[in-house]
Amino acid sequence: MSVLLAYPHEHIEGRPVGDFITAVWDLGADWPRERQGPDPCDVQAAAGFMAVQLPEWCLALSEEAVLAAALANQARNAERGLGLVPAIAATDRIVQRETLPRELSPRWRPLCDGVDGMPAKLVVKAGCSTSGLGVEIVEHASDIGRAVRLIQRRAVGCLARLRQIREPHFLLEEYVEGFSFEVSGYSRDDVECVFRPLQQRWTEDGRIAEYIPHERPPSGLVDAAIRAVRALHLRWCGWCVELKGHPWRVIEVNARLGEDAGSYARKVSPGGCPVRAMCEALMGA
Repeated sequence: MSVLLAYPHEHIEGRPVGDFITAVWDLGADWPRERQGPDPCDVQAAAGFMAVQLPEWCLALSEEAVLAAALANQARNAERGLGLVPAIAATDRIVQRETLPRELSPRWRPLCDGVDGMPAKLVVKAGCSTSGLGVEIVEHASDIGRAVRLIQRRAVGCLARLRQIREPHFLLEEYVEGFSFEVSGYSRDDVECVFRPLQQRWTEDGRIAEYIPHERPPSGLVDAAIRAVRALHLRWCGWCVELKGHPWRVIEVNARLGEDAGSYARKVSPGGCPVRAMCEALMGA
């Protein structure tokens, strides 16, 4: 069993691996054989490159590679690997909200529908996964336009990737109070394997300062994350779900592990790298 790994701008076990790498990993090998690939912002070119290199299926290890990996799997009719429909549900925030169970989502609406009936404190979101670049909190409706312009400048690459598949649209969400938690894991068929949940600690200027591992996560946290993963039909991939509130509300779902795989590995799985554990489990299943 072999898998093609795709991981631009990523660190695995503290080891930088270049701008955009695809790597063929044979089960039992010490480490993948790396190959330089095209810029993943060109989704079609990256997917075409992966499809040619693909031994059996492709696994994205970072946000930039999710859509390209899914397209490559589709082009090769891979028996395993993330499909294009769930990849879009994990990337397009409007599709994600429409797909998740209503009770797991905060109040939301497309930006074009206006703010009537929404609370004063809102989250303005780009219509695609942006690794935090496409989110702004506003407390007055008059600030929404400024937030949109800021996101458009900051998340231009993320918006461009989704635009090659479908047009992204902005949305508004109710701001959810409380601590933010991340639950990461991977799925194969109908079985989910979960790493140790993390609590995000934020700085005053809105950056994540650190992740705090939880041996005993709050009640219902993991169950809510798995419900979200199943609703989006994420299979044969890693995933990361951010949740807040009581009852739990899903802030976002991504079809890859947490962003900083190096530090994430040390905090979530002290005995080893979760990326390696995930790949070996998915390849050997």
